[in-house]
Amino acid sequence: MPVERIFVTGGSGSGKSTLARRIGELTALPVHDLDVVAREGGGRGVQTSDALRTEQVSQILESGRWVVEGVHLGWTQPLLEAADVVVWLDHLSGKQSGGRVLRRFLTGALAEARMRHGRERFLRFGDYVRRLRELFVSLPDTRSFPEQDLVKQLDGISANIVRCRSQADIERFLKTLQPA
Repeated sequence: MPVERIFVTGGSGSGKSTLARRIGELTALPVHDLDVVAREGGGRGVQTSDALRTEQVSQILESGRWVVEGVHLGWTQPLLEAADVVVWLDHLSGKQSGGRVLRRFLTGALAEARMRHGRERFLRFGDYVRRLRELFVSLPDTRSFPEQDLVKQLDGISANIVRCRSQADIERFLKTLQPA
């Protein structure tokens, strides 16, 4: 039976988005970023309403085939329960995932600065302060993944749970998705 519903979770900077994109490429499944469901524009945007989150989760579920990725718990329970596979990325230390978050920030900041021309490049202090604030809020998240909460939510679901504690575990999982 083919795997058509995959939930990818793990701490900030663990590689959820990257893995979800790889899974989507291998399987042709649509990929949904749960940050975009949780917050307007994703990232650290304004939290969406419970009603909007419920509606968007229902739309994903009704599509029947999907990959979702995110760290969110609670309102994502219907997705966990419907998943064929839950992939838990648990292979990086807080320091490693913090480094990834920092690299992501720097790459994004450079890309944003390159898009600006002339004086505008240097006069966008509000944008730069906002990005720095996002970085300083995100870095502690790399050390505070709610492992016990995830274990509780996974208890009793029928999905195959794949806990990846190394890059080799991730590669082994990806091989299971490739056509024979």
